[in-house]
Amino acid sequence: MTPPSVPGALVDAAGLGAGATWSRLAGLGGGAWRVHRADASDVVVRSASDVEQRAAWAAADVGVGPQVVAMAAGWLVVEYLAGAHLMTLELSRPVVLSDLARLLRRWHSCDVRLPEVELAEARHGYLEQLASARLPGSLLSAAAEADVVERRLVSAGAARVPAHLDVAANVVATATGLRLIDFEYAGAVEPAREIGQVIWEAQLDPASAERLVSAYGRGDGVSERSTREWAWATGVTWTLWALARAGDASARCYARRSWEQMNTFWGRPTL
Repeated sequence: MTPPSVPGALVDAAGLGAGATWSRLAGLGGGAWRVHRADASDVVVRSASDVEQRAAWAAADVGVGPQVVAMAAGWLVVEYLAGAHLMTLELSRPVVLSDLARLLRRWHSCDVRLPEVELAEARHGYLEQLASARLPGSLLSAAAEADVVERRLVSAGAARVPAHLDVAANVVATATGLRLIDFEYAGAVEPAREIGQVIWEAQLDPASAERLVSAYGRGDGVSERSTREWAWATGVTWTLWALARAGDASARCYARRSWEQMNTFWGRPTL
């Protein structure tokens, strides 16, 4: 059954009408469906902001994301990518890290203008949500230190590039290589930040992190130190995010693991 909010023009343009079978996809914000069309091909239909649409189109143009089938009035239709959705353990394999680095380099080099996105803004938002909570002093200190680290990294002047900002959860291994899906959080950031977030969110150890940086290539603000510091700032931010999800037991577990990982692998930056 076609969702009532999908524009009729989009249904017609993308062949989503007669003979199409719709099934809801879990885990994608804003609503998303996999549609098996009458011609036996599958597409993904999802609500999408203007920024996501522009990012998806640019990523498709450079072979980083799925091909765009149609766009209209806040909706996006892309090809369904058949392949394995890679989990964190698979992302740490050396051959995958090398392929992922090349994919990110290609994506970061594409020509699309996206709004700048600050990690500090998200961190401060989570702190506001936790204003009435009794947070450990060490975590509050880390949040303040993350602000200092981020300001220093941003002031270094590295060029902003198109970034996905949710890479670790959205890598698909297809018959033709790795691809990225779901550009919901795309924005313009320093390339070292994107790599630092991948390091953190894919739970890479220091050796794997260095392998990713080496495969990506140093320069343009990308180095072991800058990516390590962005990973650390990401860890602080996502620890706060997890704590802000009151009543979510899995989020509380994530917060504990996140804090332990920060201290085990990364320590604190030397200011």
